[in-house]
Amino acid sequence: MPAAFSTLLDSSLRVALGVAVLAGCGHDASDAPLTAMVRQSLDEPLRPVLARASEGDAARALVEEYRKQPGALAYQAEFVLGCTYQQEKNYSAAKEHFERALLLAPSYSAPWHFLGFANYYLGDLPGAHHAFEEHLKASPDEGESWFGLGITDFDLGRLTEAEQDFRNAIQRNDALRQQDPQHRARAREVSKARVRLADVLLAKPDLDGARSQLEQAAQLWPEQAETWFKLSQVRAQQGDAAGAAQAQQTYLGLKAKQAPTRGEGS
Repeated sequence: MPAAFSTLLDSSLRVALGVAVLAGCGHDASDAPLTAMVRQSLDEPLRPVLARASEGDAARALVEEYRKQPGALAYQAEFVLGCTYQQEKNYSAAKEHFERALLLAPSYSAPWHFLGFANYYLGDLPGAHHAFEEHLKASPDEGESWFGLGITDFDLGRLTEAEQDFRNAIQRNDALRQQDPQHRARAREVSKARVRLADVLLAKPDLDGARSQLEQAAQLWPEQAETWFKLSQVRAQQGDAAGAAQAQQTYLGLKAKQAPTRGEGS
């Protein structure tokens, strides 16, 4: 299992909220599978509910209220329910709801991304790989799906593919970062992808390449303790005792004040 980093709300739900601005149409509340008129953008009443997905039962109660509204989108309700369980790291329950959303609306693309992470944490690497690929067919520029594909390929031992996946994740997320005047958007996502790319390069081994990725990651997101720990190890392997000590000191300082993190789940 990959190292922990940003919370699900920081990463995965940011992606989900991004879905809400996509163009879409259709408001069929039937439980029959939909083959046309599937709305990709999140229905307006569900957007604040998704933002409160970490509230668990309270958020799920709001989804049930939404279901009673005329024109409620059953497939989107299932998607948001899945996100509430994903926040609780109840990946089995989350998977059920994401799959139900896809059963109701096979062309609804958002659940594939989250199903990928649910499958990943349940140990279903082939299922995770398939889900991320399906999401990328609809959203080829979604860096976090490239990241999910990367950690899956890495765990499957497909290092060449994983390297390209992480580079794609960096490129896509960095493009969004560059669009932000303050360059803060997706900075954490770029950083974590560079850390995982460093893992691939270390397996080659390519110490210089790994060090470069880790140093760039640390610059983008200096609060991430894992980055400094790995950087200290790489610098030590290169014989840079002073650099290794500095990175180790930074790591220990961050670790001492670090609150427990939620799992990886973009």
